[in-house]
Amino acid sequence: MIKNLTMAFAVMILLAGCSPDVKESNITPVVKDSTPVAVTEVSFQEGVDYRIVEGIDIEGAVEPFIVEYFWLGCPHCQALEEPLHQFLAQNTDFSVIKKPAAANARWALDAHIYYGLAQVGKLDQLDNLFELYRGKPLPEKEHIATFLASIGVEPAPFFNMISANQQIKQRIETNIAEMQSNKLNGVPSVIVNGKYLVMKSKGDKQFELVRYLSTL
Repeated sequence: MIKNLTMAFAVMILLAGCSPDVKESNITPVVKDSTPVAVTEVSFQEGVDYRIVEGIDIEGAVEPFIVEYFWLGCPHCQALEEPLHQFLAQNTDFSVIKKPAAANARWALDAHIYYGLAQVGKLDQLDNLFELYRGKPLPEKEHIATFLASIGVEPAPFFNMISANQQIKQRIETNIAEMQSNKLNGVPSVIVNGKYLVMKSKGDKQFELVRYLSTL
């Protein structure tokens, strides 16, 4: 099932002009100061700065929150991590739901690894996992195995678990279906409160847009 969905998803991305190596992004990762984000007089318009999406599994999140579709190997997703951390630190009422995309077989593998870390209680190592993918060729399975061992996870049982775990399979299928149905053609795709997709930002005002959307 995942194989069929990922093939269809990859075709959708290619037709949209955004290849699975992610040369475009829906949100530019820029934060210039460390002050809490507040809505200013900047004008945001539906259909220009954001659009409404539907059918997102919010996984029990309480508003306000951000849903981020991402891929570990995407440089734009990697670059978004620091400003997103800053925003969450400055706006502690927000939480974030990360949803790994699976546009092809490689992305699906990395999605399995992300959810596998969640299964074994090691998502606190996500920054280190991103570092493994950052600015270099994609890590091979043996590199991932070395990383897992370094954080106290036995690689062989881990890989067996992620290949057989039905909950992980279902979550990845859900992510693919949500992105397809809402025509999310690239990563990172940032959605506020499971309703509003950030389409573009106005310079360093992007997180003001996030805050603004959280009040709608």
